[in-house]
Amino acid sequence: MPFGLFLKRELTVSTRRGTVFSDRRAAASMAAEVIGGCFAVWYWWDWDRESVAGAASFGFTMFGALVLAELTLVLAVIPMTAAPSIALERDKKSLDSLLATRVSAADVVLGALGATLLRYGNRLLALAPIVVLIMFLGGIDPRLAALAFAGLVSTAIVTASLSVAISAGARTSRHAVSYTVSLAMAWMYLPLLGVMAVPRLWPAVAPWIVPVAVRMLDGSPVGVVMSLAGVTPRGPLVPSVLKMIAIHAIASVALVAWAIVRLRPASRTIHDLEGREAFFRSLRARWRPWPACGDDPVLWHEMHSARASGDPSDLLARLVNVGLIGALAYVMWLFAAPAFTELFQRGYGPGPADAAFPELNPLARMLVAKASRFPMIVTPGQARLDFNIVLRQSTGLLGFVYLLMLAGTAAESVTNERDRDTWLGLITTPLTGWEILRAKMLGSIWKTRVMGYVILSIWTLGLLTGAVHPLGFAAVVVASGAAGGFVTALGVSMSLWSKDRAQASGRVIGPLVLSFCLGAVPFLLPGPVSGVAAAGSPPFQLWSALFSYDDVRDLLHARGVSQFAVAGVRSATATWLMLAAWLIGVTAQAVAAVLLTRAAVRGFDAAVDRPVRSRDVVRQVETGPCSRPAIAT
Repeated sequence: MPFGLFLKRELTVSTRRGTVFSDRRAAASMAAEVIGGCFAVWYWWDWDRESVAGAASFGFTMFGALVLAELTLVLAVIPMTAAPSIALERDKKSLDSLLATRVSAADVVLGALGATLLRYGNRLLALAPIVVLIMFLGGIDPRLAALAFAGLVSTAIVTASLSVAISAGARTSRHAVSYTVSLAMAWMYLPLLGVMAVPRLWPAVAPWIVPVAVRMLDGSPVGVVMSLAGVTPRGPLVPSVLKMIAIHAIASVALVAWAIVRLRPASRTIHDLEGREAFFRSLRARWRPWPACGDDPVLWHEMHSARASGDPSDLLARLVNVGLIGALAYVMWLFAAPAFTELFQRGYGPGPADAAFPELNPLARMLVAKASRFPMIVTPGQARLDFNIVLRQSTGLLGFVYLLMLAGTAAESVTNERDRDTWLGLITTPLTGWEILRAKMLGSIWKTRVMGYVILSIWTLGLLTGAVHPLGFAAVVVASGAAGGFVTALGVSMSLWSKDRAQASGRVIGPLVLSFCLGAVPFLLPGPVSGVAAAGSPPFQLWSALFSYDDVRDLLHARGVSQFAVAGVRSATATWLMLAAWLIGVTAQAVAAVLLTRAAVRGFDAAVDRPVRSRDVVRQVETGPCSRPAIAT
């Protein structure tokens, strides 16, 4: 059978589910948001749009922002679409039956790759009229648009090839997605880090690492962007893009060939590994017994069914996580140690009243100190202020990643059961919708607990050093609880009402990313209005909640918070207005979490098409015998 069979299935399924039209609407909405953002920035800064040069600059900015946004979506959407393609068939226990037919491994791999690219092509073609309009109104060279189009297509092909290659050997679709995203991020950003940081931080190994990193950077779209920005110059734009496309073509062919060759051996290896795992589990049961199931079987399954198996990929993932946590701990300690010293000298409380806000970011100052091998100079009484700034920035970034992880895990909670054909068996039990959905929500939080522990640890460290006021610690814990409960309830609710993983993830991740990006508006367009508007963004809520002793002193004395000045909020009135908006936003998230959970529980039986007894019958059963029990669907 030709691999066109998979393309026909993708066309049929996407048309019946409306995915074709939803992808086009999403692409058009993204383009409208990017163009609207460019107009807002231009009007805010009152830049020239009336002269020919100003109009050309505005058109080029819109075109560049649209390409960057589409590139970001390629790196985010393609792995979520292509990585589960083959591994999902393995989850459904249908891949072995498929390989037992006349369908070859090449048909499976090329079919999965073609279905992914077909869906992305549908999205990309929806942007064609918008790009053509920008070309004519902004004076964009058609050759530049064709070059950008070729670069996006080549990036999509190599990303899809990487996703399919990993999916061919992944044990589950969840492993395929996580490994693909990790490798894609490493491919994008590690070469840049190797070129820029290794020669300064570790000069001894630079002659071996930098040449390899430069070659890898030539094949990364991030390298082309950095070269265009002048950060890592690699020559003119056209040769750089053509070189990247050539590297992508070679890598795509190699990845697809590797996936075809290893598909059948990987399937046999996974079956053998499952047999060995049963043996190893029996040995571990002697010294590490499984906990009792109790009266909450779904929560027990969520918490204990995914124990590590000793698979090399799991061990590698654990080592990577340990390395990242160690690097974060090292950076935090560089600022926590001076803060502890200052604490022993001055005790808990605000710093000197005449302490000035640092002109250079503490993280940048630390990098300069490490690169130049000179000690990091800290003004007396400023160590805890520096640590508070670092905590705020780290919390904003880590909170963004953590909430996306939590939302993605929750969005897959019910669809995973459907993919594994265990959902029907679950809903035929006497378990109620509340028992199932509550366990799914708590299970999502449990699966992402490591990131939560890391964030809570750095907050506790800030509290112990005096860089964070107890009120700030309580505020950030409350804000994180409200945001976590909201994204978890949203993810599980969308997973309940969605047909597959891609639909659930799209309904959850897309709106959340837009909401989270709203938190960057005050730093791009500083002002009280932006600060108040961004108070509904969870990352901005976490950033603004980490009050220091100096911040509390300024608030009690009716002064503006110095750290809010970077967001354009300087006066005491604007500060209290932003805090009121913050309180409203946190409360709204908590209320929305309760309402979403309640709606999902009440509509559970209707969502899963499970018959329920009518209220009249239930009332008759409770008050007396019922001769003719009726069932209402």
